[in-house]
Amino acid sequence: MKGGNCMAIKYFLGEGRDGVSGEIPGIFIDQEEALLPVNKLYEAKISFLSDTIEESKIVLIWWVGKEEIFVKAGCRLNDERLKGQLKENAELAEKLIKWVVECKSSLTRKKEELCINEKVPEADIFEELKPYVTQVEKWKKFISAVNKNGGLNPRYGSRIGDDDFYNLVIHRDALFIPEVDNYRRFLLDNIPDEELDAEFSVFPTLFRFNSKKHPPRVDEKSISWELPKKKVRIILPHHFTTKEVVAYYGYEEMYQKFLKDREATRIADSERSKAWSEISEAEKKESKEKLRKILLS
Repeated sequence: MKGGNCMAIKYFLGEGRDGVSGEIPGIFIDQEEALLPVNKLYEAKISFLSDTIEESKIVLIWWVGKEEIFVKAGCRLNDERLKGQLKENAELAEKLIKWVVECKSSLTRKKEELCINEKVPEADIFEELKPYVTQVEKWKKFISAVNKNGGLNPRYGSRIGDDDFYNLVIHRDALFIPEVDNYRRFLLDNIPDEELDAEFSVFPTLFRFNSKKHPPRVDEKSISWELPKKKVRIILPHHFTTKEVVAYYGYEEMYQKFLKDREATRIADSERSKAWSEISEAEKKESKEKLRKILLS
């Protein structure tokens, strides 16, 4: 395995087990890195990219660590790393071969996942991999803690940034604003959900950033706070905010610029759409022919 700064094991950049932005992050094993024990797989998935079955792509998924972090590797069936391990495990090799052939011959593709349901013991985790496993475990614990009441929806685009911070995108409802939220909390605690006005969300308050002690970083798209020890960045996009949040944290000028730019974009899109709808049938035919040549030549 490679060591130091050249190590090729990398974070999944926001992909979890199912590759959905906002899931608990996983870890990706680079094509030049050794695979974890194949006989300790949790599951495998396959994609048939050509008629040559041995060149099909297989995705290997392991559960590792106390928090059951996902580690993934993608490779061809004829990858030397995979073949090397299968040669030493005839039973698993036969199971894999049978599964691949059944998947290839199945029109419904019902068997594209091979479930083995094993876990990688601590002793089999590569030393170079352990720091990454530890970091993802920290993220998982943090996200699980703030989401214990189901109030956090990280599927707004939360992902790992280039600086290895987990960028956790939130809605305004996750913030506590002292000047206005005492009343809001009273409503949430005392009025049935079906009677709440639309402006009051049932999301629990998760983060209490003081405007003076914890001023946010403000840019053209969002405001954010960093939690360095956890390597988490809390992000509130301008389109998920309210005037109360803007006033409390004092970024009216930047927010007004955001609103102005958004309106300009809306107008430009509307004008383009109108212009397209007004072109002649001859011009539409010409555009179609031009596109056909580009796509089918």
